[in-house]
Formats: sequence, structure tokens, C-alpha cells
Amino acid sequence: MRLTPVPLFFYKHPAEAVEYSGLSGLITHGDKKAYDACRYYGALIVAAVNGVEKK
Repeated sequence: MRLTPVPLFFYKHPAEAVEYSGLSGLITHGDKKAYDACRYYGALIVAAVNGVEKK
């Protein structure tokens, strides 16, 4: 998946990780839903890497 390297690179900067995750999706998917989905999954990846609890 092309998305994963983006939040891994920016894992110390969650806001940038989420923003650039969305932008990476725009390369091939111009739809707003795809942009939002990439931002969401980018946030999940950053949270997991940083050890955030589910609660």
C-alpha cells in the first residue's frame, strides 16, 4: 500500500502525517472520500506507531 510510508515518515508529527496522508491519496484518487479515508488510515497508523490506546 502506498499510504503506509507517509505516516511512518511523519510519525513524530501527527498533524503533518494526517495531512500528507490525504495528499498522497490525491495523486491517484481525486475524490473527497478517498482523501478523507487516507487521512483516517494515516491517523490510525500514526496512533498505532505512537502506542496510543484504543480507549
